[in-house]
Amino acid sequence: MKVLTFSLIMILAPFMLYAGKIDKNQVPIRRPDFCGVWGIWGGENVSAKGRSWFKGVVATTDWDIIEPQNGRFEWENFDKKVRQITDKGLNVMLMVYHGEKCPGWVYEAGVPKVLNISFGSAVRVEKESKVIEPYYLDPKYKPLLSRMINETAKHISNYPPEIRRYIIGVQCPTGKSGDPQPYHAEPVEKKYAIGLNSPEWIDWTIDMIKVYKDAYKDFKPPFFMLFKGPNPATNDWLLKNIPDSWRKPHSIAQGYQFNGEIKIMNDLYPLTCRFIDGVVVRTRGELDNTQYSRTGWFTAAPVWNVYWSGLWNLTYGLDIWCQLPGVLEDARHVPAFTFYSGYAGYKDATDSPGAWIALRDGLDCMDTLRFPEDRFGPVGPHKDGRTSENKDRYRRIAEAFAVYGAALDDPDNVALGDLQVRRQSGINDVYGYIWPGNYSMFLEQIEPNETSQGYWRVGSKEQPYGRFARGFDVKNGKTEMFFNLDDRFFASKSLPPHSVKVRVVYFDKGKGSWSLKYDAIDNPQKVATTVTNTNTNQWKEITVTLDDARLENHGPKKTDLSLVHKGGDETIFHMVELERR
Repeated sequence: MKVLTFSLIMILAPFMLYAGKIDKNQVPIRRPDFCGVWGIWGGENVSAKGRSWFKGVVATTDWDIIEPQNGRFEWENFDKKVRQITDKGLNVMLMVYHGEKCPGWVYEAGVPKVLNISFGSAVRVEKESKVIEPYYLDPKYKPLLSRMINETAKHISNYPPEIRRYIIGVQCPTGKSGDPQPYHAEPVEKKYAIGLNSPEWIDWTIDMIKVYKDAYKDFKPPFFMLFKGPNPATNDWLLKNIPDSWRKPHSIAQGYQFNGEIKIMNDLYPLTCRFIDGVVVRTRGELDNTQYSRTGWFTAAPVWNVYWSGLWNLTYGLDIWCQLPGVLEDARHVPAFTFYSGYAGYKDATDSPGAWIALRDGLDCMDTLRFPEDRFGPVGPHKDGRTSENKDRYRRIAEAFAVYGAALDDPDNVALGDLQVRRQSGINDVYGYIWPGNYSMFLEQIEPNETSQGYWRVGSKEQPYGRFARGFDVKNGKTEMFFNLDDRFFASKSLPPHSVKVRVVYFDKGKGSWSLKYDAIDNPQKVATTVTNTNTNQWKEITVTLDDARLENHGPKKTDLSLVHKGGDETIFHMVELERR
């Protein structure tokens, strides 16, 4: 039985309300083939040859490009980009930017110009940036934008079948860029200010969503509409009226272990990671900070950061993970992309080809039970969803785990909000409101902190596995790690014995020995293999085939698999993965 931690229960609770609101007769697409790693912003130029994990490209264009003059549409450049993608057998999601990309003639037609000045972004060095955007609520803007949306849908519907069959859907921006808010920053002229949660903006957003819905309602084969993380009011409307619509969740795809990620997850999780009444909310996002050389967080450990970002996104349930061309073409990331595309899109253990767990300990400075304030310092005043500003508390927690590799590369910037974390000069190991434990799909570790020790920064940064890990701690009695397979994994399949492959990734340091045990037909603690380390200081893996697996929770603590210390030095582990045969 899958056991939910307290933190996860708190995340799940708000979404139980939606269980009865979706049509139970709707037939779900269990796992579309297009789920996995995609390209974006130049991804059409990346070869698909030898990249079986490369599933598609988000093809973008701007309103001022396709309608340079009022009522005159030009599709040649956009069609060329689409054909570049489909000719490779890759899937396509389309998006037309408006907002700051609206044509100049829109303003000539009487829509007011809105000047806003932003000061940098989450990634780039801060600098002043002036942006001109339309006043969305002006009554002259909506019909012009609606016409563009309808003409785009009409053009897509006329693509020949050999192109149309690869186009899975469209991202539907309602505000600036692909985002739900109206502007990049506060308008200089306050009369044009529009609040994200104001009734006027919510009504305008829903009206535009209806325009998209009507434009694409008759498309066949099924055509998905994606909306960027709308506010609760519009999200509720979408769940009721377009239950199979997609989302682009805020910041989830941009990395892992960012301050406030648990609060961000409350927007959609777990609607993204499992079926509820036969429907799941599918998602896409991009890891787009990889092209900026000044982003110290990423450049400090690119192989670690891409790989672990992928594991985090699989845990969340992200279906499409977009990458920039340079990262797609970087051979160092092939293991990350292969693994991601192998598991992306699966929402039920019954459907999945495997189950896995990547071992990790998340040091959450907001956890006052684990890190009491009388020892580690006060959390201090903070707003809901914001992390502690007490930098000394982060430091003390890191120091407590320094012997296991935990550190703060940039202690001055530990408290930055979500995407701002990418401006750090390095990586830190203590954050606030982060996912507290392992990353996984359909495989769970029982009592992780009680039975194993967390590790950080293990081995070379050129091997993807060592950003986090767990291992034995003999002196504290932590000599066996227990794992439970989701009971649905063999539901509706053959009765035991089951034939499976089990893969264990471990750090080959010292001369210690350890065993993998499993729940077999004739023995609930049967030894699958015993390994003696050879002290190469490299990450290695072993794979064993089990033809007599029962895996019905007959092992210790009602589990299915375990890693057991046999003697000598303690071993550190990255992953346990189980695959059907």
